[in-house]
Amino acid sequence: PLPRPARERLRLCLLTREYPPCGCGGIGQWTREVAVGLATRGHEVTVIARALDGPPQIDFVDGVWVHRAEIADAGPPPELPGGQTVPQALWDHSRAMFDEVGKLARVDAVYAPLWDGEPLAFLREPRWPLVVALQTTLDFWLDSQPALRRDDAWMRARGAPVLALERFILAHAPRLHANSRAIVEDIAQRYGLS
Repeated sequence: PLPRPARERLRLCLLTREYPPCGCGGIGQWTREVAVGLATRGHEVTVIARALDGPPQIDFVDGVWVHRAEIADAGPPPELPGGQTVPQALWDHSRAMFDEVGKLARVDAVYAPLWDGEPLAFLREPRWPLVVALQTTLDFWLDSQPALRRDDAWMRARGAPVLALERFILAHAPRLHANSRAIVEDIAQRYGLS
């Protein structure tokens, strides 16, 4: 990384379910590009992802600390306004990410994708400045999956709770970041936000 005086160096933590080379999701690839870019500019960057192919571990790759965390049962998931309960697996993941960030000595900001409700635990216990990254939402993804949108059982069990979770996060996130003007406009229109 480029030298940067300590007083100007940020300690940033980025969350993602998958981080290359483990997993192939678009959010993981985007997170890698952002993390390496910030590290190249002299900031201290930690990425926290799931341990997909083995035990939890910590590596230093391309100037970035990469924590692969184990996901454990986080207890009963919270209920959202309107009566929807957060799916257990999503709550377990968000809470595991929160707990892993808590192990770090200092964090100036956490950057978490909206997808799958990763920021939820950070909104419930606001210990660090939070930035929610906007990507394709479940609502947009369902446009390409009309059979699932019409599947009442799937919508009750998974779709409706995740849609409610996305709306909750969008309404309560202190900061939002998008990688394009188009996603800002699309989300603002679909979700009735300004």
